[in-house]
Amino acid sequence: MFTEVAPKKIDTTKEKVEQADQKLQALSAESRKAQFQADSLALARDLAQVGNVYRDVVKSENSIRQERIMHLRGQNCIGAALVADYMSLNMAVHAGSLKEQISLADRFLTRFPQYPCVVWCDLMKCGRLTQQEVNDYCDLMHSIFKKSPMSVAVLVAPYLVSEKVAGYRGELRRWEDKMDARGFKQHSIAIRCQPPNGRRKVPLHFDGWVVMMDLTAGDNVWSPSQLIQDRSNRNEIPWTPEGQYVVPVAQKDNLPHASEGMRSLSDVQECAQFLAGEALPCGLLSALLGRTEVPKQTDTCVLINLTAYDSWVERACKRFSDQTTIPIKFKTLSMSKTISTAEYVEKTLACELLEEWKRGNHKHLGQVRAYEPKPPASSATDVDPNQYPLKLIKLDYDPNPSLKGWNKFRISILPAVRARYIDDQVFGEDWSNILKDFDQKYSPKSNADATAALALVKKEEEDATKVIEPWTNEPETLEELMDKYIVEAKFPGRNHGSTMFLVQSKARDGSSHQIIQGQKYKLFVATRLVYHSFGCSPHKMFSYQC
Repeated sequence: MFTEVAPKKIDTTKEKVEQADQKLQALSAESRKAQFQADSLALARDLAQVGNVYRDVVKSENSIRQERIMHLRGQNCIGAALVADYMSLNMAVHAGSLKEQISLADRFLTRFPQYPCVVWCDLMKCGRLTQQEVNDYCDLMHSIFKKSPMSVAVLVAPYLVSEKVAGYRGELRRWEDKMDARGFKQHSIAIRCQPPNGRRKVPLHFDGWVVMMDLTAGDNVWSPSQLIQDRSNRNEIPWTPEGQYVVPVAQKDNLPHASEGMRSLSDVQECAQFLAGEALPCGLLSALLGRTEVPKQTDTCVLINLTAYDSWVERACKRFSDQTTIPIKFKTLSMSKTISTAEYVEKTLACELLEEWKRGNHKHLGQVRAYEPKPPASSATDVDPNQYPLKLIKLDYDPNPSLKGWNKFRISILPAVRARYIDDQVFGEDWSNILKDFDQKYSPKSNADATAALALVKKEEEDATKVIEPWTNEPETLEELMDKYIVEAKFPGRNHGSTMFLVQSKARDGSSHQIIQGQKYKLFVATRLVYHSFGCSPHKMFSYQC
């Protein structure tokens, strides 16, 4: 009986074993599939975690950048406050009517009664003068002389003849009669200029007067002045290039100049710039102070400019002691009848003082707080990769200080994880595709591409708050540009007084810097200092890649 039953039991056991093996294989395949899905999800989770790392890095960098921007804005506010306080005491600029100007001059002289006073009036800035304007200027000078009898006035005669006047001599005679009627003692002077470059048709001398009260002329400290004794300036005044001509406001009802080859300036605008620059006020003030006891008695003078226009007189007074051998400082009051002209003068002087403060030149501002271009230590901390738990991805951190932001991080998959499904017949191809896609975006082999892509995204986010640093070792004046580069072409710019220069990218000595691959030219823009002044340079250069 046993032999009959035994084979049947053995066959039944084989079937059960086969069924069990099939079930085990099925469970193993399902477990393998579940493991693959779990690893895929873990990889996706790690990538999402890496995205959080990038977000925190960008957030930290934005915080540092915002702190720097706010620091620079705070420094600008500090500098603006220092400049405003200095200008209110030493370089005041106002606009108003005749009565307002008389009141301003009276208050200004009341603040500095111990200093000698010089009145500056350049009538060439006024164009063709009406009878009312002539009376206003004479009344304003009379009120200043009444407040400070020992004052002196330097007048530059108008060049354009007014209506209903018998020629240029009639224009001069009209002014002389007005000054005689108010009790002024006048000394005629001739302002000599250097011959202009080229074939420019301009006069070589201009007329003017040195005026003081007739009653106090004998005791006036300015009577022995070299300018009065010589009746002229000894050093000729150089001509200012037309590229530096300034038109602070758009004059109304002025037709363009009709002369061929001239710039698009009206007769009034062109005449106002005949004696532009710092050479004229420095030359006349030096001659006025010569042979007098003023430099020995005091180190400060007061100057009231009745015809504020292009800020050259104020800048010359600010740098007078640097450009001449006379150690005199000036406190200036500039007045104009138009608000826009006064705003131009005030902004030009304020920008120049602010730039000097940023360069560390505190000669004029005195002992003030220094400019701090770099912000203090930032409160934002670097992102620590250990704070982000990762399972399959390795996030390395490079502490190299030359690397910034996201460039400090390197992303890679652990070697053991890479080899996990390489030989799998079912999931090997899918795993290879996942690794290939990861390597194209993040792996160290193609890390440069990934870094470039992230840098591009980062650059787009930074454009709104990017602080552009100036290029170094580039020309800042026209002379430096001509000496360093070979000019291929030049043509006028869009703005008045600006010129564009197209130069070769390599310097004359063969050196090349701040260029990109394949760059042949550089573009420089030389612009006249309208609202921005940079030291004593007549032009400021701005360079662009081309």
